[in-house]
Amino acid sequence: WYPGARGGQSIGDILFGKVNPSGKLPVTFYKDTNDLPDFEDYSMKGRTYRYLETEPLYPFGYGLTYGKMDITAVDKTGDDPKNNGLTIKADVTNTGDIASSEVVQVYMKAEDINEVKNTRLAGFARITLGAGETGSVEIKIPANRFTVVNDAGERIPAEGKIDFYVGFGQPDELTEKLTGKKAFNFSI
Repeated sequence: WYPGARGGQSIGDILFGKVNPSGKLPVTFYKDTNDLPDFEDYSMKGRTYRYLETEPLYPFGYGLTYGKMDITAVDKTGDDPKNNGLTIKADVTNTGDIASSEVVQVYMKAEDINEVKNTRLAGFARITLGAGETGSVEIKIPANRFTVVNDAGERIPAEGKIDFYVGFGQPDELTEKLTGKKAFNFSI
């Protein structure tokens, strides 16, 4: 990607620790071009993190920072979330010795037969903390996220249990291996 006229200085600032990067990948980096679907195939099979069936090189939502952040607690509030939504609160502690930013991500997966194999991003929030500081973020999950798309292309309420994962990336083995962190998990 072209970093722009100030890209060199920006990259230098990152490499020399002047700024603390904390971005997350908005795309999936495939491990092999053979994993990419045919250009003329318009089905979703094998496309994006939601439909990928092979292990990527780097997954959607992955990213590193020079800081050391940990999610220390997760709580949820909301009566009848499938109709009224849900609020998830995550407590985050900067266990490192420099100020840092991180993105808390919430993924979900419905038990419903219409749901695809992989989890989907339900919400996210950025938090910036000084060294040793603890803070929290609230992520609102609207009621429309508690739906799935059936074979007719209609959005319908999800049936059965819904699993939620709160972490700094996808709740998959590769992200856990790359970051050394496991996502918090709960079900409703």
